[in-house]
Amino acid sequence: MDVDGTILDTESITTIVLQKMLEKYKIQLTEDVRKKTIGYSTSDVYIMFTKIYDISVSYEEFLEDKEHFEKIYMKNIQLMPGALDLINWFYENEISIAAATNSKRHEIERKIVNHTELFKKFQHITTGDEVERLKPYPDIYLHSASKFIFLPEPTEILAIEDSRAGVEAACAAGMQVVWVSNQNIPKEEQRRATKFITSLHEFRPEEFYITPL
Repeated sequence: MDVDGTILDTESITTIVLQKMLEKYKIQLTEDVRKKTIGYSTSDVYIMFTKIYDISVSYEEFLEDKEHFEKIYMKNIQLMPGALDLINWFYENEISIAAATNSKRHEIERKIVNHTELFKKFQHITTGDEVERLKPYPDIYLHSASKFIFLPEPTEILAIEDSRAGVEAACAAGMQVVWVSNQNIPKEEQRRATKFITSLHEFRPEEFYITPL
């Protein structure tokens, strides 16, 4: 499972963080640009911002600003609707789950500080600093799969994602993927996923032959 925007409701806070970062340049974050950043790494967002807004800033300064505002605003992150029930259902039925995120280890530890007990139900968490290429490349998912003791084939793994980059990564890894998003995603794009839903409440394990004990 992805973390940001899938398990944790970080997207609304990320929007605030990005807007605060742009205020020093007297730039307003537009909805179109915000949507383009979903699911992408900090380095990718940096490239987007410097090209779209034509701002002159080093990556180091950009990263410092992001860290500064995240420490302020990412303190009380809530779970996405349906996340708690779904994770508990997997855990109670002894179905192995793992998290795969573009976030770095220290970032994810900060984000899950109020949900540590829930994340103990995951077999492992694979973070962006463990691989060379981040989503939309498949590296994170393939590396995450390699950590399971029973070494499943990619086709035996179901990814749950909220972003285009994440869906592309899971598909490139050869996995099935459920795309969960309440955004207005065109029908032709939705077909890239095995299943498209608007909330985790709509997820039906039996559709993927995942059955309770």
